[in-house]
Amino acid sequence: MIEQPNLEEEKRLKELEDYGILNTPDDPSFDSITKLASAICGTPIAAVTFIERDRQWFKSSVGLGGVKETHRKDSFCTFTIQDDSVLEVKDATLDSRFQNNILVTGNPNIRYYAGAPLITPTGKRLGALCVIGTEPHSLSDQQLEALKILSGQVVELMELRRSNRELALAKKFAEDQQNLMIDRAKLQTIGELAGGVCHQINNPLAIIVGRSMILRSQLKSVLPADSELFKELDIIDQTSQRVSGIIKALRVYSRDMGENRVDADISELIDDVLLLIQPRMKMNDIKLTYEKMPGLKIKMNKNQISQVIMNLLNNSVEALEESPTKEIIISVVDGVKNITFKIADTGKGIPVRDREKVFESFFSTKNRNFGIGLSNAQNFIYQHNGEISLLCAEGPTTFQFVLPKAT
Repeated sequence: MIEQPNLEEEKRLKELEDYGILNTPDDPSFDSITKLASAICGTPIAAVTFIERDRQWFKSSVGLGGVKETHRKDSFCTFTIQDDSVLEVKDATLDSRFQNNILVTGNPNIRYYAGAPLITPTGKRLGALCVIGTEPHSLSDQQLEALKILSGQVVELMELRRSNRELALAKKFAEDQQNLMIDRAKLQTIGELAGGVCHQINNPLAIIVGRSMILRSQLKSVLPADSELFKELDIIDQTSQRVSGIIKALRVYSRDMGENRVDADISELIDDVLLLIQPRMKMNDIKLTYEKMPGLKIKMNKNQISQVIMNLLNNSVEALEESPTKEIIISVVDGVKNITFKIADTGKGIPVRDREKVFESFFSTKNRNFGIGLSNAQNFIYQHNGEISLLCAEGPTTFQFVLPKAT
């Protein structure tokens, strides 16, 4: 027969975990209560304990010589949390529950124990405030009441610590949302500027292309096909096509910043971004390794995903500016339900101290000015039900994002 889990015990353990108090450093506030309990009750040992699944952990203690935990099966406090009242054991050698306990038959040779359960506002008993002696003993009613009052003070401290932690998290969330609004406002401005640039360039470009066609047509009747003038016109046409491609890529940044999503080929998007960034790569002699996988479609906001790719590539280019080995490797992997995009560079990597900060708003390092880029990248990927992560923190640095395929 399979043993069924104790649901109440699981709830108790879950609430203990939610307080975030386990394995935390010493705290003078808890230590003061422990010392006071020892003084009031006249015992050499006192402790604030929490009962986990298999162990008893001491948040604070007096007279235990720095011991931080014991097995739960050897714990007196595990009996204390079975009831709301104070448990008093006047002589452990005469109590059948404890007389063979290793803490009674051996160090610290417990004879006396009194424990008041730590009862949370929801009624869960998470541990105890206990006092311990090495001689048979008893407490007066006033001392037992004081022990119970002090156990309530322990719970008040726990509640205060949790409230402070939740307040700090709420503050951080509010700051993150504020930073996100600032980021979006900046991106909106960039988008508007990009739209204006496209408009201002597109009209003169159309005139250049048109005049080139007219000149080519007029010169055909008077010049041979291999004339140097035709070669110059070819250069004009090729440059015009390149500028047209750049305008196409810039237009991505001037479009809708929200939920406007279409089924788009990820390789085509990468090509558009590369049009903008390849001149910078060429200027820095950076080798690009990229094997296209056309036909892989994602339902996306093209503006947002383009920005993600652009930010990752810009960071890699910056990392390679002073690197002896300069290579960027782009890979796209087709999965069953997802498409994985990776970009790796041969820069010196990201310091250990910065690994967990790279997606924070406006975070920057001396050699990698991530700014708002990766923070927005993470936000955009999350909006697409995807994931983005830093895979290699040192050596060749690899960023990866995973997005669901279009259905």
